Amino acid sequence: MKNYIFAILIILITSSCGFKVRNLNELSNYQISKISTSGDKLISYKIKNKLLLSSKSNQEKVLVVKLKTVKTKNIKEKNIKNEITKYSLTIEVNVKFHLINKNDEIIEFKKRRTGDFNVANKYSQTLNNEKKLVSVLIETISDQITEEFLIQVNDL
Repeated sequence: MKNYIFAILIILITSSCGFKVRNLNELSNYQISKISTSGDKLISYKIKNKLLLSSKSNQEKVLVVKLKTVKTKNIKEKNIKNEITKYSLTIEVNVKFHLINKNDEIIEFKKRRTGDFNVANKYSQTLNNEKKLVSVLIETISDQITEEFLIQVNDL
């Protein structure tokens, strides 16, 4: 009886369902020919570079992209002395794109990410906390935009 249970466990562990996680870079079948940006310059520049890295050259599907970025910083918490202890930072990107070769249909979507950072004793450390949060938010938003491009372009 123990041998049967052991054999069944070995078979279940060693067999697989065949599901394979695909790398997004393998699926990207589009080329970005032009990206125009407006709004926050630094955020737009970093997102633009990440999107250009995800596109491949010499593809059939050529995109023209417009990005509008907005960064808002709000007070999240204050202490008893009415001093700010935590900020909330929101980055919102409005993306419009269309395929050059297929049709003139403009596809539009928004991506928004929010995060919090603490106020440190030194102002320079507070700025570093904000920069780290901005870079994390930019990374996640650019990944989301890339995924949305893949979904929309492959649906068309």
